[in-house]
Amino acid sequence: MTQKRLFWDTFLRTLETDPKKVTSIKGVSKLDHPVIALGTDEKSNRVVIISGESDPRYVAMAQSDIQSAYPSTQILFGRPVPIDLSSPAQIVTSILGKVTFGKDDMPDDIEKSPETQKKLEQIFETSAKSILPSMKMIYENVPLNLVAAWKEIIQQLSLIEISEDNIDFSKLIAIDPTNLDLKLGICSLPIFSFSEDEIEVFNLGVNLDDTKHILKSKDIMQYFFPPIDNLALALAEKKSPNISDLIHDIQTAPQIGHPLAENELVSSKLDLSNTIKTLIEMDYLVEGSVGVKLSSKGEEVRTKLKFKPREGLISKLLSRISINIDFNLKDIFG
Repeated sequence: MTQKRLFWDTFLRTLETDPKKVTSIKGVSKLDHPVIALGTDEKSNRVVIISGESDPRYVAMAQSDIQSAYPSTQILFGRPVPIDLSSPAQIVTSILGKVTFGKDDMPDDIEKSPETQKKLEQIFETSAKSILPSMKMIYENVPLNLVAAWKEIIQQLSLIEISEDNIDFSKLIAIDPTNLDLKLGICSLPIFSFSEDEIEVFNLGVNLDDTKHILKSKDIMQYFFPPIDNLALALAEKKSPNISDLIHDIQTAPQIGHPLAENELVSSKLDLSNTIKTLIEMDYLVEGSVGVKLSSKGEEVRTKLKFKPREGLISKLLSRISINIDFNLKDIFG
């Protein structure tokens, strides 16, 4: 494995930004916010920041603070998520055959219980062969804020409920460590999903077409460069706007630092207006008396994307549209 210093440089170059050597950045509050990496894009007047925070709420506050300090530049944030303990928890509970493990499930003498011994051996073997090596590989080859990474681990482990009588894994199994990022408009970066070969591609930093393909496969690229057609489906699901409002809302994305990308569902040769028209013709959208809505076909597409990193943009965009509407109403009514 090559040296890990190039990982974020390549990541930022893939997002069409110029990496800068920065470890922190001040907001309007004059507070320093930890930064793992930062890239600038003078053409689109945007800055992409890889946060050093572990809590999405702090990242959202940092974004607001920094954006207020640089109002003429669009600030975009990504938060690395190095680990997802729900997966190993699912493996453990599948071996145990239950999500709650009590004292009655553990014999007084383990050596006299071959079945329990076998289950424990399976758990240790799984940890030794897959979970621990994966964590070790990520921490050795991707630059991370180690304090933030440990906070992430502790926060997830705290979901294991331990009482006098049993241990309950149900909350840990159900966790999605990226969910709050999506709600707050941040791009979650699920580093835990990167394979060793994928990390190697970023650390080599040679072929940006390959790294772009990797980020697209993980629905990260689409946060920074949203495809018009899938953005239209997401906004139609959330708002049911009329066509003119839908076009306006889509055009807002580049204004907040997210240049529009080629379509994924229909021809990329179509302009914005004809893209929406074609989505209706191909039964992804339905135009009704109250606005444009998803069809059942469109709902199928949205179901696959709702919990992906790209979804953070939808929350961010809807928040910005809501603010603009509020300002317009104040202008009208005083």
